[in-house]
Amino acid sequence: MTLAEFLAQNPTAQIEYNAALENHGKTRFDAGVKSVQDRIASVLPYLKPESVYPGPIKALAVDCIDGKVDAASLRAAVATYDALKEKKNSDAAIDETGIQGDTHGEQTPQPSTDGIVKNEIDFKAMLDASKAKKGMEV
Repeated sequence: MTLAEFLAQNPTAQIEYNAALENHGKTRFDAGVKSVQDRIASVLPYLKPESVYPGPIKALAVDCIDGKVDAASLRAAVATYDALKEKKNSDAAIDETGIQGDTHGEQTPQPSTDGIVKNEIDFKAMLDASKAKKGMEV
């Protein structure tokens, strides 16, 4: 006996079967809606007007909502952008303080360029400049 024959002979089973199909379809629909809502919630911080992220990150977030890109790719792009931005801020801070790292990661102060002696390095730089100006050996 086939399923169609069984359901034709048992109207109660047909009603239960139809209810189960409807419930299964609703469950799958609800799961799909929840999936989209979760994707939107996860990328919303990158799409808000006050977001600091550039257009390519926002476009990637939209692609994530559309399901074209997975959330892991978006998170990787955001992490890369954040790291590059932090490096840029760090480089700007180094330029501001005049301290640059050598190859071993140690900080080496650089002489100031404003002519004000602030430390021993500034004093030595001023002394060397004076010697050079007078023709003395540096």
